[in-house]
Amino acid sequence: MDTHNEIVFMEEQMKKLVAKDALLKLVYKDMTINRNHSCEDALKIIFNGYVLDDPIMEEEYRKASK
Repeated sequence: MDTHNEIVFMEEQMKKLVAKDALLKLVYKDMTINRNHSCEDALKIIFNGYVLDDPIMEEEYRKASK
């Protein structure tokens, strides 16, 4: 992977992405309400499981920073 485009977890950026994506919003609610994860942990899990190594989601994540 090109280090200039490396994706790094940023909580505020993930919050924006989750807010605009229906699937991620559903997963986030499940993790925080039903599975008792903290908000930050839920966002990190979603980032690692749904964003990393998915070119489309990585692009959406980049857009969320703007």
